[in-house]
Amino acid sequence: MNPAANRLLDLAAFISSVFRLSIR
Repeated sequence: MNPAANRLLDLAAFISSVFRLSIR
């Protein structure tokens, strides 16, 4: 996997976590 893609997936996971905490 490309480093950029890996970082993008990590960023997406981070945003998802923040969003879940936000709607909580």
